[in-house]
Amino acid sequence: MMRNEFAISLTSCLTVFLATLWSFSLLPHDVGSHTPPSDVASWRRLEAGSPIRLEAAHVRAPVLSRSVDISLDGGALAEIEMEMTEGEQASFSWKAREKGLSFRLRGRQGNREQLYEAGRDIRTDNGTVVSPMTGHIGWDFRNETSVPTVLSFETRGNFRTLRWHAHSQ
Repeated sequence: MMRNEFAISLTSCLTVFLATLWSFSLLPHDVGSHTPPSDVASWRRLEAGSPIRLEAAHVRAPVLSRSVDISLDGGALAEIEMEMTEGEQASFSWKAREKGLSFRLRGRQGNREQLYEAGRDIRTDNGTVVSPMTGHIGWDFRNETSVPTVLSFETRGNFRTLRWHAHSQ
C-alpha cells in the first residue's frame, strides 16, 4: 500500500513539474501532449501563497460585475487584468468553449510580477481572488490548438477596472 501511494505521489509531482516547465516554454509543446490528463489537478500548479480561494468572495461595496467573450484563433493569446487594492476580493469564472486553454495567473505591482498559478489544457476554472497587493491581478491565456475557441470570462467583486486584449502569435 505504501509503495503504491509513493508511486502515485511521484507521478503527480512529475506531471506538475513537466506542466510547469511547459507553461514557461522550457519544454517543446509536444512533450506529454499525446496523452492529456483527464483531470484538472494533473496539469494545474498552485503556488503557496496564491491569491486563489475556493470559497465564496466576501466583497464590500462597491461591487462591480463584468463579463467578456474573447475569440481566440489557433495559437492566439489573450490577457485579462483587474486593477485591485490589497485585500480586495473578486469571484471569477472562465471557460473555453471548444478546446482547453493554457493559462497563467499573475500579479503585477509596478515592474514586479509574481506568478501564482498555471495550467495546461484547462476547459474551465472558477474561484475567488484575494489581491495580495495593490496592483493588477491578471490571466494570460493561450490557445495551443489549431481550432478556434471562445473564452468566456466573468467576474464580480471589488476591483477598479477590467481590461482585456487578444492578439495572434
